Amino acid sequence: SKTGFPFQAQEYFNLVELQAFARLVGPYGCRLLDRELLCMLLPMLQAIVTHVQANQALYDEIEKGASTLSVFEAVVKKLRDFDALAQTCLFAGSV
Repeated sequence: SKTGFPFQAQEYFNLVELQAFARLVGPYGCRLLDRELLCMLLPMLQAIVTHVQANQALYDEIEKGASTLSVFEAVVKKLRDFDALAQTCLFAGSV
């Protein structure tokens, strides 16, 4: 990872273990794993996009004027299916 970048990849995986896994499953196994992960993530990403599009006006309102916590909380309460979005994001992050 780049220095100063907030996400440090080396904190979440071990390069030696990743190389050993790649040798174990081979190029076709890596390709299959990539395809399967993409097939799992695509419906989740589509659900996230649908949610964001349905609530675009509210997200714009948050971006423009949610400088205080009370304004932010009021706008978040208006969001439709926010719990489903949070659950989808958490599940997608764990894949």
